[in-house]
Amino acid sequence: MHAVLASPRREPTRVATLGNARCMKTMERKVLDRLERGKTRWIEVMEGDDGMPLYRACGNNGAVCRYTVDLWQAEIYVQYY
Repeated sequence: MHAVLASPRREPTRVATLGNARCMKTMERKVLDRLERGKTRWIEVMEGDDGMPLYRACGNNGAVCRYTVDLWQAEIYVQYY
């Protein structure tokens, strides 16, 4: 199923669906380090596109993950999982 957005100023824009969306590059990244933050919470350190660290904060045994370029923000994310 495709969603089409219409605007009086532009042609309709087709929205990506799961079937035609490109894979996120973060899914292909190698985990450089893993910081344990409890039994079901952790932060993974990866290399971003610009060579800077990218953090993936995961909780609930990996059911919920959020990405950030700020370690402090990743620490906040895992506190609330």
